[in-house]
Amino acid sequence: MMTLCWHQSGMGCAGEIRVTETEDYAAWTLDILVKFRSSEKLQQLTAHRQSGGERSLTTILYLMSLVEYARAPFSLVDEINQVNATSLI
Repeated sequence: MMTLCWHQSGMGCAGEIRVTETEDYAAWTLDILVKFRSSEKLQQLTAHRQSGGERSLTTILYLMSLVEYARAPFSLVDEINQVNATSLI
């Protein structure tokens, strides 16, 4: 298992990414655990447990934590809105 953590003490939030490796690459899992208040425990990030703003903040903090591992001179984030393609036909 590999883990990537971030902590924003001034904001009281923290997160952890857990990659669970198996022999079958297709069965690997990526779990994102977050908390947004000092009194909370880390909880898995889901569409039902956290608000849209909390999920957006998680995305930004995750990307910021990756910067120290990236070998690129800059980073670019773009919002992609997915639409069901069959609804457009």
